[in-house]
Amino acid sequence: IGYPVDTLLHRHKVEEGHVGVARSWFGRIYDDAKVYQPGIRFSPPWEIITDIPTKEQKTPGDIKAVTKDKKNLYLEYTINYNLADEGAKILLKEGLKLKELAPVWVIPTSREVLKELISRYNHTEILNNQNDFVQIAQKEIGKALEEKGIKIKKFTLPYFQPQGRGNEIFLQIDTLN
Repeated sequence: IGYPVDTLLHRHKVEEGHVGVARSWFGRIYDDAKVYQPGIRFSPPWEIITDIPTKEQKTPGDIKAVTKDKKNLYLEYTINYNLADEGAKILLKEGLKLKELAPVWVIPTSREVLKELISRYNHTEILNNQNDFVQIAQKEIGKALEEKGIKIKKFTLPYFQPQGRGNEIFLQIDTLN
């Protein structure tokens, strides 16, 4: 036609710490939608690119659960996470904002996994094998969140505290990979 390629395509700059998710003029996000990495990107005129932050987020949580031997256990934990490309598409498709991830997906999912996990073990098994318990927990929470496009960067379980007693044991596991 004689037109330079860049006049037929839209130019969009995806900022560092973000991904660009392509959607149609009408705002629809298709399952096979393109996800653009940071940098200058060119897209067809029928695509609108929306920047979604993928910076690491940190959220605290807690849970009271009953062990296999019917003892109450209270855990406080922290999850550091970020969105994978698929998670950015899901987030935009669901109409959520990044700050809504923790209360809508991260905390409920982690509580559900931990509650089920705690119910599999006796109280003393958990306290005596804390490293193993934390590694199993981080793996299972990671798997559950991965289905929503969320990648755990760090899972910290700083306090094991039997309900009604004040003895606290410091424990932290930093790596998931």
